[in-house]
Amino acid sequence: ATVEEVKNLDIDTARKIYKQNYWDRLKLSHIMDSRFADILFDQAVNRGTRRVAEQVQKMVGVRQDGVIGPITLKAINNMDSKKIMIEFLLVRTVVYLASHHQWLHQLQMYH
Repeated sequence: ATVEEVKNLDIDTARKIYKQNYWDRLKLSHIMDSRFADILFDQAVNRGTRRVAEQVQKMVGVRQDGVIGPITLKAINNMDSKKIMIEFLLVRTVVYLASHHQWLHQLQMYH
């Protein structure tokens, strides 16, 4: 999409795009804890669905293929939701800190 097309995007179309490309791709409606589904959605938008899927698959101990399917969903829903959310958010924080550190390092190279 062009910049102009994005600027002129209506809210209903934007919702459809986010639902189709992020929420549905990760099958978030099948996660029993809606808070965790919301966290995964947020991260998918910011980091990509494949990365988020691989991260959660690693956390729940299933094959990391980057695609959320019935095996991953069962593993997610069988885990303690509070524990998995805390772990996921800790990993997210480390990822952001590492990215921030790299960005600062690159910025310093130009000054």
